[in-house]
Amino acid sequence: MAQQNRDPIDRLQRGLIIALIAIISVLAVVLAIRMLTGGSELQTLTIQTGPATEGGSRGNIDALLAQARTAMAESRMVSPAGNNAYEYYLAVLEQDPGNVSAREALNDLYGIAVSSADQAVAAGDLDDAVRLADLLAKSNPNSFTVVNLRQRIERAREAAAAAEAAALARQQAAAAAATSGAQAQEEPEPATPPAPAPLPEPASDLASLTSPSAPAPAPAPSTQPSAPAVTTTPPPVTTTTTTAAASQAPAVREARLLSRVDPEYPREAMRGRQQGWVEVEFTINVDGSVSDAQVVASRPPRIFDRAATRAIQQWRFEPRMENGVPVASRLRQRFDFRLD
Repeated sequence: MAQQNRDPIDRLQRGLIIALIAIISVLAVVLAIRMLTGGSELQTLTIQTGPATEGGSRGNIDALLAQARTAMAESRMVSPAGNNAYEYYLAVLEQDPGNVSAREALNDLYGIAVSSADQAVAAGDLDDAVRLADLLAKSNPNSFTVVNLRQRIERAREAAAAAEAAALARQQAAAAAATSGAQAQEEPEPATPPAPAPLPEPASDLASLTSPSAPAPAPAPSTQPSAPAVTTTPPPVTTTTTTAAASQAPAVREARLLSRVDPEYPREAMRGRQQGWVEVEFTINVDGSVSDAQVVASRPPRIFDRAATRAIQQWRFEPRMENGVPVASRLRQRFDFRLD
């Protein structure tokens, strides 16, 4: 009897247990689905909105560093614009100014960027030279290398403008000469008046009338200008442009290099086949001399420092001018030591 009373209870307990297990299983499945869906949405949101937390920012920096290393492996050091190692490392420093990897990589790429800018100026690609100068200025402010590069770009622009003006002057002169020649060919020659009829005069008088000794007609004056006047006289538009540019000249003129002395390669470094670079900060005095030269960065440390500072102290400049008055200025110069 007791056994019969326990069987329904056991069956009820087993049923409740099975139902509870089923409910737990269903809840687990629903929770797993919600977690997967929620994680995907969160991941998508993070990608779309950018780094909102320190972890997201670190992930973005790691991605930029990976892109920079890929660009270097593919020899995209400083070009093309927007997809090169130099710009990727600059983007890293914008988010993390103390990033050692990006700073060291930019120091290594600095010489390549300067060389590329020099080649762009020589090739006449001044827009790309300006782009590279801007990149160099971001990574190394107050660098005399950048100042000197910008001055050479400006001189190249002025030379290109002068060449363009001279070519325009030659074209205008050639067009004027062609027009004058065409007009001279179209003008009709003056008609020769008919000879007068002979008159019943004596033979001697008749001979003098029918065979006059008339002077030859004078040649028409030439309307074509001479070659020297055409090539040396600039068009009025050039004069106007030059005057306007002079009136808009800035009151500040940066320092200009007059003479330089290249550093001597240290003998020990040469024997050990060591290469590197040194960045020196210095003051250009009002008389153009250099003082207070200090090494701000170098690789490897101290190997080339003395050679760089000795060289920069022998440089001579035209000082920075402000409203016609020479003033002292503080700039930087980088020396690359390479064994070719």
